[in-house]
Amino acid sequence: MCGNGIVEGDEECDCGDDCSQNPCCDGKSCKYATGAVCDDSKDSCCKDCQLSRAGTVCRKAFGSCDKSEFCTGKTAECPKDEHWEDGRYCSLPNRNGYCASGKCTSPSEQCRELTNFSISACQPGSCKVSCMNENGVCYSSSINYLDGTRCAEGLCYNGNCVPVEETSAATWRKQPSLFCASATMLISLALIAWFFW
Repeated sequence: MCGNGIVEGDEECDCGDDCSQNPCCDGKSCKYATGAVCDDSKDSCCKDCQLSRAGTVCRKAFGSCDKSEFCTGKTAECPKDEHWEDGRYCSLPNRNGYCASGKCTSPSEQCRELTNFSISACQPGSCKVSCMNENGVCYSSSINYLDGTRCAEGLCYNGNCVPVEETSAATWRKQPSLFCASATMLISLALIAWFFW
């Protein structure tokens, strides 16, 4: 029904019963006004009733594990929300974290969010939430860590630790400490070889 504020059927737009502030939509026909190709009030990639230029930010990144989305210049819709890959290094206040399902977190961080007593996670190889209190007592649960949380040799998905190929480029990004240690070792060996040459 044209005029109810909901775009439906063959309508291109619907500005409801008051269209005085919407130059993009013809309130009588629920079609775009002459010269308009989109509706500023509804479309993230629309400005002055025209498609926003390619590269215009339509959704800012929310946190260090989220990505900003940009208009394509071909459609009035903002591309789907995407985030950085699971296991990518990120920074939490005063501590390290890793991306998991678009959030910068860690097992200990999730324990602190879920309980009012936890100081850290325990049972590091598990993908089930296990939290330690200040007295060193470890409490286990049946709750899964957030998908993508780092575990002993991989990443947690559906409560299981899924191995990550250690030789993949992605793993080097996800395990900067391992990369740094290997690089340091190679440099040390090169210096020793040069010294005894």
